[in-house]
Amino acid sequence: MKRLHIIAFLFLSLLPAIGSDSRNELAVHLLSYLSQDYGEAVSEGEIISQGEYDEQIEFINEVSRISKNGSYKQELSSQIQSLKEMIEAKASVKEVSNQANEIKFNIIKAFNIATFPRGGLDLAKAKKIYAQSCVGCHGSTGAGDGPLGKGLEPSPTNFQGLNRMQNISPFQAYNTITLGVDGTGMAGYSFLSDEERWSLAFYVSTFRYQGKKVQENYDVPLEDLASLTDIELLQKYNITEDEKTLFLASVRNIADNFPPEGPTKRSGNEYLEIAKNKLNESYDLFKKGMFQDAKDKSLESYLKGIEPIEGYLKVSGNSLVFSLEQSMANYRSLLNKSSKAGVVEKQYREVLTLFDKAERVISSDTSFVASALLSFGIVAREALEAGLILLLLLGMVKKFGSSSTLKWVHGGWIGAIVMGVGLYFLMDMIVGLGGYAVESIEAWVALFASLMLFYVGFWFHRNSNIEQMKENIKSSVKSSLVDNKKTTLLLIAFFSVFREIFETLLFMKILVFDGHGKVAIGAGAMGAIAIAGVLIVLISRFSMKINLRPLFKGSTFLILTLSVVFLGKALEAFQKVGILDQTQIKGIALSLLGYNSTLEVLVGQLFLVLSILGVVFYLRRTEALVKAPSGNDQ
Repeated sequence: MKRLHIIAFLFLSLLPAIGSDSRNELAVHLLSYLSQDYGEAVSEGEIISQGEYDEQIEFINEVSRISKNGSYKQELSSQIQSLKEMIEAKASVKEVSNQANEIKFNIIKAFNIATFPRGGLDLAKAKKIYAQSCVGCHGSTGAGDGPLGKGLEPSPTNFQGLNRMQNISPFQAYNTITLGVDGTGMAGYSFLSDEERWSLAFYVSTFRYQGKKVQENYDVPLEDLASLTDIELLQKYNITEDEKTLFLASVRNIADNFPPEGPTKRSGNEYLEIAKNKLNESYDLFKKGMFQDAKDKSLESYLKGIEPIEGYLKVSGNSLVFSLEQSMANYRSLLNKSSKAGVVEKQYREVLTLFDKAERVISSDTSFVASALLSFGIVAREALEAGLILLLLLGMVKKFGSSSTLKWVHGGWIGAIVMGVGLYFLMDMIVGLGGYAVESIEAWVALFASLMLFYVGFWFHRNSNIEQMKENIKSSVKSSLVDNKKTTLLLIAFFSVFREIFETLLFMKILVFDGHGKVAIGAGAMGAIAIAGVLIVLISRFSMKINLRPLFKGSTFLILTLSVVFLGKALEAFQKVGILDQTQIKGIALSLLGYNSTLEVLVGQLFLVLSILGVVFYLRRTEALVKAPSGNDQ
């Protein structure tokens, strides 16, 4: 199991920008302090506290150092240099605060820093931690009046103080708890788990509203609750002066709203609401001429709202998911200066209409039978796809009479299942990473599978003479070269099965989150596995009656075709996370062949097809030259 966790960690660590370096988190932490505390150091161009001002200079110098060591992009580095010059020139509080906040959000975006908890929140546990570790300085009511805090400079934060706390988000509190504050009595609590630190950050944000009147009709996503200050929440949700105390008390007193099992387990309708909100924000940004920001928000609409419930929607028919993906891709491609406002609005309305259709699917009956059928549809599709690829590999290797090579194929799919067991326990964490991580994992797995299929297809093609192939395998068991080929068979079996297991577990987890019974889901899955197994056995029996040579040639063609399909799926996944552009072209998308009607996927697949044809031509020409009689034989 330890090895399994290490493999999983290494695999996840290959993905770009899933996590964030602690130095970048420190930069965000320091910029938060700059935006909050600069007003205590400078007023109207004059220093009012030399100690505070020296601290501001120290903090901006540290941020500048981090940017240089972290190879920040030129635009971001220039912003940091500009902020440094503003502080040295004793610019206005508003200018410095706005610049610091803008840089902070740009760093968060550039390095994909998580600004909300990936796991659950346990406010009851946080209360115990506070009593054990925080009461001494901050006091039992959070007023900063604990006996150990007397005489400390600066004094412990008063969590009851509205003026200061309304400018501090739980994310900022989380950073302070994690890193501490140099030169003060506030030490870092990095020894606490990530969940404990987030829970404590949310807990200290409740003090100022405890005992206030609340109501339950405010729907604020966890991402906003964690990353936005009180002032930012009021601005974003257009809360009036008369309503602000009721609103903030309702959303900040979250002990009852988010139980220990975790707030990330949303229903399908909640995910759709996120998708709608992000899409609306995207359209608003487009109207303001902020095209790149609009495109980023549209990507978030898909990754945070639609991608997590794709498996659920697919059971109602692939057409809805396909239409959603195509429509959202078309919308993203229009978010530029040259697009006409009317055309963009029409596409925006089309996406909203599809969201409404998805909502009707999700709001349908969730009875035992409905849950079982959903599970059945997901598992049957994935099991058949993996089973047919395995059947193809096993059938080809069996025909060549190599039992030792056969074991490597079996080792690959068995290893994938073992990895799947470990993945089951890691699934909560992977889902918590968000749509970006999920799509990135699928993209890399599909790309690797494509390369493996391409390689294996030509390995078999080069040995198309059946009898010669038998002799080659028998005579080269001791050869390290053939060992490498066996490893390739193991890898292709592993990745073909692992990709389907990953998707299946992800979709099943979403069904559980959406309130479907585990017994019903399990029953549907077992039924699907049984039926898929029977179908695969029947296909296997039928294939035994086919002539060996046509089967071999057909199988080689199928393997190379699958290589093209997997490449298309990989490129599409990279498009979904924004790594590749999406240039829509007119024509029919063929999801069965991995083609999504975009220029990037078309070029990638055409390049691979031409590469396959080129290698085939080269091999046939080489074989013809070898077989041709030489002049010496006459």
